[in-house]
Amino acid sequence: MTASTAVIVEDVPLVHTTQLLPINDAREVVALDDAAVQVERVWARLQLVLHEAGSDLNRIAKLNWYVAREETAEIVRRSLADRLAAERQPAVSMVVTELPLKDALVAVDAVAAAPINSAGDGVRRTASAAIMPPGSRIYVSGQAEPGTLREATRKTLESLAVTLKHCGRGNQDIVQLKCFLQPIVSVAEVREEIAKYFGAERTPPVSFVEWRSNLPIEIELVAWGGPAKSNANASLEFLTPPAMKASPLFSRVTQIHRGGTIFFSDLAGSAGAAADGQLHESFEKLSSLLDKTGSDFKHLVKATYYVTNDEASRAHNAIRPKYFDPARPPAASKALVTGTGRPGVRYVMDMIAVPHTK
Repeated sequence: MTASTAVIVEDVPLVHTTQLLPINDAREVVALDDAAVQVERVWARLQLVLHEAGSDLNRIAKLNWYVAREETAEIVRRSLADRLAAERQPAVSMVVTELPLKDALVAVDAVAAAPINSAGDGVRRTASAAIMPPGSRIYVSGQAEPGTLREATRKTLESLAVTLKHCGRGNQDIVQLKCFLQPIVSVAEVREEIAKYFGAERTPPVSFVEWRSNLPIEIELVAWGGPAKSNANASLEFLTPPAMKASPLFSRVTQIHRGGTIFFSDLAGSAGAAADGQLHESFEKLSSLLDKTGSDFKHLVKATYYVTNDEASRAHNAIRPKYFDPARPPAASKALVTGTGRPGVRYVMDMIAVPHTK
Protein backbone atom coordinates (compact mmCIF):
# COMPACT_ATOMS: atom_id res chain seq x y z
CA MET A 1 0.00 0.00 0.00
CA THR A 2 1.37 3.44 -0.92
CA ALA A 3 -1.26 5.58 0.81
CA SER A 4 -3.60 5.45 3.78
CA THR A 5 -7.27 5.48 2.84
CA ALA A 6 -7.84 8.00 5.63
CA VAL A 7 -5.77 9.91 8.18
CA ILE A 8 -7.31 11.32 11.37
CA VAL A 9 -5.49 14.33 12.83
CA GLU A 10 -6.23 15.77 16.25
CA ASP A 11 -6.61 19.52 16.79
CA VAL A 12 -2.93 20.40 16.40
CA PRO A 13 -1.07 23.00 14.32
CA LEU A 14 -1.33 22.19 10.62
CA VAL A 15 1.30 23.13 8.05
CA HIS A 16 -0.04 23.91 4.55
CA THR A 17 2.67 24.11 1.89
CA THR A 18 2.67 25.92 -1.40
CA GLN A 19 2.75 23.89 -4.62
CA LEU A 20 6.34 22.66 -4.84
CA LEU A 21 7.92 22.18 -8.26
CA PRO A 22 11.11 20.28 -9.25
CA ILE A 23 13.41 23.29 -9.36
CA ASN A 24 16.95 24.01 -8.21
CA ASP A 25 18.26 27.01 -6.28
CA ALA A 26 18.29 29.04 -9.49
CA ARG A 27 14.56 28.24 -9.87
CA GLU A 28 15.23 26.16 -12.99
CA VAL A 29 13.42 22.88 -13.63
CA VAL A 30 15.82 19.98 -13.07
CA ALA A 31 16.30 16.83 -15.18
CA LEU A 32 14.21 17.77 -18.19
CA ASP A 33 12.05 14.86 -19.33
CA ASP A 34 13.14 12.63 -16.41
CA ALA A 35 10.10 12.22 -14.18
CA ALA A 36 11.83 9.99 -11.62
CA VAL A 37 14.54 12.57 -10.93
CA GLN A 38 11.96 15.35 -10.75
CA VAL A 39 9.92 13.37 -8.22
CA GLU A 40 13.01 12.99 -6.02
CA ARG A 41 13.70 16.72 -6.27
CA VAL A 42 10.15 17.51 -5.19
CA TRP A 43 10.52 15.19 -2.18
CA ALA A 44 13.75 16.93 -1.21
CA ARG A 45 12.11 20.34 -1.41
CA LEU A 46 9.12 19.13 0.61
CA GLN A 47 11.40 17.82 3.34
CA LEU A 48 13.15 21.20 3.61
CA VAL A 49 9.89 23.18 3.61
CA LEU A 50 8.38 21.02 6.35
CA HIS A 51 11.53 21.24 8.45
CA GLU A 52 11.48 25.04 8.22
CA ALA A 53 7.85 24.98 9.38
CA GLY A 54 8.58 22.74 12.35
CA SER A 55 7.30 19.49 10.86
CA ASP A 56 8.70 16.55 8.88
CA LEU A 57 7.80 13.85 6.36
CA ASN A 58 6.54 11.49 9.07
CA ARG A 59 3.89 14.02 10.13
CA ILE A 60 2.28 14.43 6.70
CA ALA A 61 -1.50 13.94 6.79
CA LYS A 62 -2.28 14.70 3.16
CA LEU A 63 -0.31 14.89 -0.10
CA ASN A 64 -1.80 16.44 -3.23
CA TRP A 65 0.19 15.40 -6.31
CA TYR A 66 -0.02 17.12 -9.69
CA VAL A 67 1.43 15.27 -12.69
CA ALA A 68 1.74 16.44 -16.29
CA ARG A 69 1.57 12.92 -17.70
CA GLU A 70 -0.58 9.95 -16.74
CA GLU A 71 2.42 7.61 -16.60
CA THR A 72 4.18 9.81 -14.03
CA ALA A 73 1.52 8.87 -11.47
CA GLU A 74 2.94 5.38 -11.04
CA ILE A 75 6.43 6.79 -10.43
CA VAL A 76 4.95 8.98 -7.69
CA ARG A 77 3.18 6.01 -6.09
CA ARG A 78 6.38 3.96 -6.02
CA SER A 79 8.22 6.88 -4.44
CA LEU A 80 5.76 6.89 -1.53
CA ALA A 81 6.81 3.38 -0.58
CA ASP A 82 10.48 4.33 -0.86
CA ARG A 83 10.23 7.54 1.16
CA LEU A 84 7.74 6.70 3.92
CA ALA A 85 7.25 3.68 6.17
CA ALA A 86 4.02 1.73 5.67
CA GLU A 87 2.65 2.85 9.05
CA ARG A 88 3.31 6.54 8.20
CA GLN A 89 1.65 6.71 4.78
CA PRO A 90 -0.48 9.86 4.34
CA ALA A 91 -3.74 10.22 2.47
CA VAL A 92 -2.94 10.98 -1.18
CA SER A 93 -4.75 12.60 -4.10
CA MET A 94 -3.65 12.89 -7.71
CA VAL A 95 -4.63 14.94 -10.74
CA VAL A 96 -3.18 15.14 -14.26
CA THR A 97 -2.71 18.77 -15.23
CA GLU A 98 -0.31 21.01 -17.08
CA LEU A 99 1.99 22.58 -14.50
CA PRO A 100 2.86 26.26 -13.96
CA LEU A 101 6.46 25.85 -15.14
CA LYS A 102 7.40 24.63 -18.60
CA ASP A 103 9.10 21.20 -18.54
CA ALA A 104 7.91 20.40 -15.00
CA LEU A 105 6.39 16.92 -14.88
CA VAL A 106 5.35 16.76 -11.22
CA ALA A 107 4.47 18.98 -8.28
CA VAL A 108 3.07 18.50 -4.78
CA ASP A 109 1.53 20.36 -1.87
CA ALA A 110 1.02 18.94 1.59
CA VAL A 111 -0.80 19.26 4.88
CA ALA A 112 1.25 18.10 7.86
CA ALA A 113 0.89 18.14 11.62
CA ALA A 114 3.31 20.16 13.71
CA PRO A 115 4.10 20.19 17.45
CA ILE A 116 1.90 22.34 19.65
CA ASN A 117 4.87 24.52 20.59
CA SER A 118 5.37 25.47 16.91
CA ALA A 119 2.11 27.48 16.86
CA GLY A 120 1.80 31.14 17.73
CA ASP A 121 -1.19 33.36 18.39
CA GLY A 122 -2.02 33.50 14.70
CA VAL A 123 -1.04 32.10 11.33
CA ARG A 124 2.73 32.04 10.82
CA ARG A 125 4.13 31.99 7.28
CA THR A 126 7.47 30.82 6.01
CA ALA A 127 8.72 31.27 2.45
CA SER A 128 6.81 28.20 1.22
CA ALA A 129 4.27 27.29 3.90
CA ALA A 130 1.76 28.57 6.43
CA ILE A 131 1.33 27.16 9.93
CA MET A 132 -2.27 27.25 11.17
CA PRO A 133 -2.65 27.17 14.97
CA PRO A 134 -5.03 24.73 16.63
CA GLY A 135 -8.64 25.82 16.83
CA SER A 136 -11.22 26.67 14.22
CA ARG A 137 -10.65 26.00 10.50
CA ILE A 138 -12.53 27.58 7.59
CA TYR A 139 -12.97 26.05 4.11
CA VAL A 140 -14.34 28.33 1.40
CA SER A 141 -15.74 26.86 -1.82
CA GLY A 142 -14.30 27.99 -5.10
CA GLN A 143 -15.45 31.49 -6.01
CA ALA A 144 -15.26 33.06 -9.45
CA GLU A 145 -15.80 36.52 -10.88
CA PRO A 146 -16.03 37.56 -14.56
CA GLY A 147 -13.50 39.39 -16.68
CA THR A 148 -10.15 38.75 -18.25
CA LEU A 149 -7.85 36.41 -16.34
CA ARG A 150 -6.23 39.34 -14.54
CA GLU A 151 -9.53 41.05 -13.77
CA ALA A 152 -11.18 37.84 -12.66
CA THR A 153 -8.26 37.00 -10.37
CA ARG A 154 -8.33 40.38 -8.68
CA LYS A 155 -12.11 40.47 -8.30
CA THR A 156 -12.23 36.92 -6.99
CA LEU A 157 -9.61 37.66 -4.34
CA GLU A 158 -11.68 40.68 -3.28
CA SER A 159 -14.80 38.50 -3.16
CA LEU A 160 -13.04 35.92 -1.01
CA ALA A 161 -11.99 38.68 1.38
CA VAL A 162 -15.65 39.66 1.80
CA THR A 163 -16.49 36.03 2.56
CA LEU A 164 -13.74 35.84 5.18
CA LYS A 165 -14.93 39.10 6.74
CA HIS A 166 -18.39 37.55 7.14
CA CYS A 167 -16.65 34.82 9.17
CA GLY A 168 -14.87 37.41 11.29
CA ARG A 169 -11.48 36.72 9.70
CA GLY A 170 -9.09 38.44 7.29
CA ASN A 171 -6.39 37.82 4.70
CA GLN A 172 -3.80 37.27 7.43
CA ASP A 173 -5.66 34.06 8.37
CA ILE A 174 -5.38 32.40 4.92
CA VAL A 175 -3.20 29.27 4.89
CA GLN A 176 -3.84 28.08 1.33
CA LEU A 177 -5.25 29.26 -1.98
CA LYS A 178 -6.02 26.82 -4.79
CA CYS A 179 -6.54 28.29 -8.25
CA PHE A 180 -8.32 26.46 -11.06
CA LEU A 181 -7.47 28.41 -14.18
CA GLN A 182 -7.05 28.40 -17.92
CA PRO A 183 -4.77 28.61 -19.77
CA ILE A 184 -1.94 27.53 -17.47
CA VAL A 185 0.59 29.26 -19.74
CA SER A 186 -0.85 32.53 -18.41
CA VAL A 187 -0.20 31.61 -14.79
CA ALA A 188 2.32 34.45 -14.47
CA GLU A 189 -0.58 36.91 -14.76
CA VAL A 190 -2.33 35.20 -11.86
CA ARG A 191 0.82 35.17 -9.75
CA GLU A 192 1.35 38.88 -10.40
CA GLU A 193 -2.23 39.75 -9.43
CA ILE A 194 -1.99 37.66 -6.25
CA ALA A 195 1.29 39.33 -5.29
CA LYS A 196 -0.14 42.76 -6.03
CA TYR A 197 -3.27 42.02 -4.00
CA PHE A 198 -1.42 40.91 -0.86
CA GLY A 199 1.15 43.66 -1.24
CA ALA A 200 3.45 43.97 1.76
CA GLU A 201 1.87 40.90 3.37
CA ARG A 202 3.53 37.57 2.67
CA THR A 203 1.50 35.77 0.01
CA PRO A 204 -0.12 32.59 1.36
CA PRO A 205 0.71 29.20 -0.15
CA VAL A 206 -0.84 28.77 -3.62
CA SER A 207 -1.44 25.76 -5.87
CA PHE A 208 -2.53 25.78 -9.51
CA VAL A 209 -4.62 23.33 -11.56
CA GLU A 210 -5.49 23.83 -15.22
CA TRP A 211 -9.17 23.18 -15.88
CA ARG A 212 -11.52 23.38 -18.83
CA SER A 213 -14.27 25.87 -18.13
CA ASN A 214 -16.13 28.87 -19.47
CA LEU A 215 -14.59 30.78 -16.54
CA PRO A 216 -10.97 31.96 -16.59
CA ILE A 217 -10.34 31.21 -12.91
CA GLU A 218 -11.93 29.93 -9.72
CA ILE A 219 -10.19 30.23 -6.34
CA GLU A 220 -10.88 28.35 -3.11
CA LEU A 221 -9.17 28.82 0.23
CA VAL A 222 -8.44 27.43 3.68
CA ALA A 223 -8.13 29.80 6.63
CA TRP A 224 -7.72 29.78 10.38
CA GLY A 225 -10.98 30.58 12.15
CA GLY A 226 -9.48 31.65 15.47
CA PRO A 227 -9.33 29.73 18.75
CA ALA A 228 -11.52 26.65 19.19
CA LYS A 229 -15.16 27.48 19.97
CA SER A 230 -16.12 25.10 22.77
CA ASN A 231 -19.48 26.82 23.22
CA ALA A 232 -20.59 26.31 19.59
CA ASN A 233 -23.68 24.12 19.21
CA ALA A 234 -21.84 21.67 16.95
CA SER A 235 -18.28 21.00 15.82
CA LEU A 236 -19.10 21.80 12.17
CA GLU A 237 -21.13 24.72 10.80
CA PHE A 238 -22.36 25.34 7.24
CA LEU A 239 -22.46 29.02 6.28
CA THR A 240 -23.87 31.17 3.49
CA PRO A 241 -22.69 34.82 3.43
CA PRO A 242 -25.56 37.32 3.00
CA ALA A 243 -24.66 38.27 -0.58
CA MET A 244 -24.68 34.65 -1.74
CA LYS A 245 -27.40 32.14 -2.50
CA ALA A 246 -27.49 28.86 -0.56
CA SER A 247 -27.22 25.63 -2.56
CA PRO A 248 -28.37 22.11 -1.64
CA LEU A 249 -25.30 20.70 -3.44
CA PHE A 250 -22.43 22.58 -1.79
CA SER A 251 -21.90 25.00 1.07
CA ARG A 252 -20.34 28.35 0.39
CA VAL A 253 -18.34 28.02 3.61
CA THR A 254 -17.81 25.30 6.19
CA GLN A 255 -16.25 26.01 9.57
CA ILE A 256 -14.81 23.46 11.95
CA HIS A 257 -15.22 24.94 15.42
CA ARG A 258 -13.29 22.32 17.40
CA GLY A 259 -11.88 18.82 17.28
CA GLY A 260 -9.90 16.86 14.73
CA THR A 261 -9.93 16.51 10.95
CA ILE A 262 -10.17 13.44 8.70
CA PHE A 263 -8.27 13.53 5.39
CA PHE A 264 -9.15 10.90 2.77
CA SER A 265 -7.15 9.60 -0.16
CA ASP A 266 -8.89 10.19 -3.47
CA LEU A 267 -11.78 7.83 -4.12
CA ALA A 268 -12.54 6.33 -7.51
CA GLY A 269 -14.55 3.59 -9.15
CA SER A 270 -13.35 0.70 -11.32
CA ALA A 271 -11.28 1.61 -14.36
CA GLY A 272 -13.22 1.28 -17.59
CA ALA A 273 -16.64 1.13 -15.92
CA ALA A 274 -19.48 3.33 -17.13
CA ALA A 275 -19.50 6.85 -15.74
CA ASP A 276 -22.51 6.31 -13.46
CA GLY A 277 -20.95 3.06 -12.20
CA GLN A 278 -17.72 4.86 -11.32
CA LEU A 279 -19.70 7.54 -9.50
CA HIS A 280 -21.81 5.12 -7.45
CA GLU A 281 -18.76 3.07 -6.53
CA SER A 282 -16.87 6.19 -5.40
CA PHE A 283 -19.71 7.35 -3.18
CA GLU A 284 -20.18 3.87 -1.69
CA LYS A 285 -16.47 3.72 -0.85
CA LEU A 286 -16.81 7.12 0.79
CA SER A 287 -19.83 5.93 2.79
CA SER A 288 -17.88 2.96 4.10
CA LEU A 289 -14.85 5.05 5.04
CA LEU A 290 -16.96 7.66 6.79
CA ASP A 291 -18.47 4.92 8.93
CA LYS A 292 -15.04 3.45 9.76
CA THR A 293 -13.62 6.84 10.75
CA GLY A 294 -16.55 7.86 12.97
CA SER A 295 -18.08 10.32 10.54
CA ASP A 296 -20.97 10.50 8.08
CA PHE A 297 -22.24 12.45 5.09
CA LYS A 298 -23.52 15.21 7.38
CA HIS A 299 -19.99 15.87 8.58
CA LEU A 300 -18.18 16.30 5.27
CA VAL A 301 -16.20 19.53 5.33
CA LYS A 302 -14.62 19.89 1.90
CA ALA A 303 -14.87 18.14 -1.47
CA THR A 304 -12.84 18.49 -4.65
CA TYR A 305 -14.23 16.56 -7.61
CA TYR A 306 -12.06 15.90 -10.66
CA VAL A 307 -13.89 14.83 -13.83
CA THR A 308 -12.26 14.12 -17.18
CA ASN A 309 -15.22 14.51 -19.53
CA ASP A 310 -18.77 15.85 -19.71
CA GLU A 311 -20.31 12.40 -19.26
CA ALA A 312 -18.61 11.98 -15.87
CA SER A 313 -19.60 15.53 -14.95
CA ARG A 314 -23.26 14.86 -15.76
CA ALA A 315 -23.18 11.58 -13.80
CA HIS A 316 -21.70 13.45 -10.84
CA ASN A 317 -24.47 16.06 -10.98
CA ALA A 318 -27.14 13.34 -11.08
CA ILE A 319 -25.75 11.05 -8.36
CA ARG A 320 -24.29 13.45 -5.78
CA PRO A 321 -27.72 14.67 -4.52
CA LYS A 322 -28.69 11.09 -3.63
CA TYR A 323 -26.00 10.98 -0.94
CA PHE A 324 -25.80 14.51 0.48
CA ASP A 325 -28.02 16.13 3.08
CA PRO A 326 -29.15 19.32 1.25
CA ALA A 327 -28.91 21.24 4.51
CA ARG A 328 -25.32 20.09 5.18
CA PRO A 329 -23.35 19.65 1.94
CA PRO A 330 -19.56 20.20 2.06
CA ALA A 331 -17.77 23.20 0.62
CA ALA A 332 -16.73 22.07 -2.84
CA SER A 333 -15.10 22.65 -6.20
CA LYS A 334 -15.51 20.60 -9.37
CA ALA A 335 -12.86 20.73 -12.09
CA LEU A 336 -12.83 19.27 -15.59
CA VAL A 337 -9.22 18.12 -15.98
CA THR A 338 -6.95 16.10 -18.26
CA GLY A 339 -6.77 12.96 -16.14
CA THR A 340 -6.91 11.33 -12.73
CA GLY A 341 -3.58 9.51 -12.65
CA ARG A 342 -5.43 6.22 -13.07
CA PRO A 343 -5.93 4.94 -16.64
CA GLY A 344 -9.60 4.36 -17.41
CA VAL A 345 -10.79 6.31 -14.36
CA ARG A 346 -12.79 9.37 -15.33
CA TYR A 347 -13.78 10.61 -11.88
CA VAL A 348 -12.13 10.94 -8.46
CA MET A 349 -13.22 12.70 -5.29
CA ASP A 350 -10.88 14.25 -2.72
CA MET A 351 -12.67 14.66 0.63
CA ILE A 352 -12.19 16.09 4.13
CA ALA A 353 -14.50 15.36 7.07
CA VAL A 354 -14.76 15.62 10.84
CA PRO A 355 -15.95 13.03 13.37
CA HIS A 356 -19.70 13.19 14.06
CA THR A 357 -19.25 13.69 17.80
CA LYS A 358 -20.69 16.91 19.17
